[in-house]
Amino acid sequence: MSPVKLLQEQGAGYTIEYPYDWTYVKSGLTFVFSGVSGTKAYFSTVSIQNLLSIKAKTGKYQDVDAVIGGLLNQLETAKEFKRSSIEAFPYSKGSVHLMGKQFVGEYWRDGERFRQWIIVLPRPNGEVFHTWFYTSPIAQYDEFLGIAKAMLSSWVIAE
Repeated sequence: MSPVKLLQEQGAGYTIEYPYDWTYVKSGLTFVFSGVSGTKAYFSTVSIQNLLSIKAKTGKYQDVDAVIGGLLNQLETAKEFKRSSIEAFPYSKGSVHLMGKQFVGEYWRDGERFRQWIIVLPRPNGEVFHTWFYTSPIAQYDEFLGIAKAMLSSWVIAE
């Protein structure tokens, strides 16, 4: 993945590099990165959503398992949803060491089969959970997986 741009949004709690020819849309505490409209990369996205924990005033998630459960409740309504086992996801960059969880799900949407890789990490202070998603039509999942992995590798969560 080169060259890249750096997302360094005040208040997001992290930085992440993304391909120079990609763009992002911000909605509240969520960023969705993709190729530009009209390209195949437009349909393969990397998203990061911040969800508030019960330690925050309006938060509702107690721990990583609660976030995973909430995501599964949403996904299980999708047509022919199936998922991998839920596995540990250790994160370690600089002085930040976190233990999260990950899984891969598949489902039908708009007549097409999608695959979604989901990672949930708690913030060091416990007030926010970062949820990272790579979502793509299965037919092109592997084609853009390298970009998603490079973005994941560049993801630096602040202390």
